[in-house]
Amino acid sequence: MLDKFNNLINPLLNILNVILFIVIFIVVDLGIIFRFLNFPLFWTEELCKYTFIWAMLLETVMLVNKKQNIGVDWFIKFFPKKFEKALAKIVILMQLIFVILLVYYGIRMMILNAYIPIPSLKISWSIVYLGIVVASFLMSISFFFQLFCEK
Repeated sequence: MLDKFNNLINPLLNILNVILFIVIFIVVDLGIIFRFLNFPLFWTEELCKYTFIWAMLLETVMLVNKKQNIGVDWFIKFFPKKFEKALAKIVILMQLIFVILLVYYGIRMMILNAYIPIPSLKISWSIVYLGIVVASFLMSISFFFQLFCEK
C-alpha cells in the first residue's frame, strides 16, 4: 500500500519541487538584474525564502516516503534483535503523533494568520503555514502506512 502511495505522490512532488526551484532561480536572477539597474525589487528575498520553505517541506515528504528520514537506529541497535522491530514501530508511532500535531497546529496558525498579509508580497501568512499542513498531512499518511500496513 505504501508503494502505491509513493508511486502516486513522489512524481508529483518531484515536479512541484522542480517548479519551485525554477521559480527561486528566476526570482533571484530578477533581483540581481534589477538591483544592478538601480531599481531593486523589494519582494524577491521574501518570495525566495517562502518558496524555499515550501520546497524543503515537500522534499521532507519524499524522504519520509522513501524511509530516508532521520531515524534512531543507533539507539535501537543496543537492544536484542527481537525488540528492534517493536522499537522501530514505536519510533514511527511517535513520528506519526508529531506530524498529526503539526497538522493541527498548522491549521490553527493558518486560521489565526488568515487576514495578516506578508508586507512585501501582499499575500496571507496562511499560504506559508499551508506548506506545514500539506507536508505534515502527507507524512502522516506515509507514517500510517509504515505503522499499520507493513510487516
